[in-house]
Amino acid sequence: TKSHSAIFGILSTTQLTTTLAASYAASAQGLLDRNMLSSIVMLSVITTIFSPLLLRFVSGRAGKKVVKEIVENSSPEIIPTN
Repeated sequence: TKSHSAIFGILSTTQLTTTLAASYAASAQGLLDRNMLSSIVMLSVITTIFSPLLLRFVSGRAGKKVVKEIVENSSPEIIPTN
């Protein structure tokens, strides 16, 4: 639902803030180079933007159908029984 997506988006924003703060602190200490910092920032922003949209898709009728098909077609032998 829209309210679930909004809640997820708000919670994701706090995760984004924490990730950015930790990334910049690590960069300032020389633990991350410029390319790694850019990658972390880009990945964090993209996942924060698209996660609520993906949640709306998955919680919708079409998404539930896709998830059901994946579950039904998945192999039960994924976890070894030995």
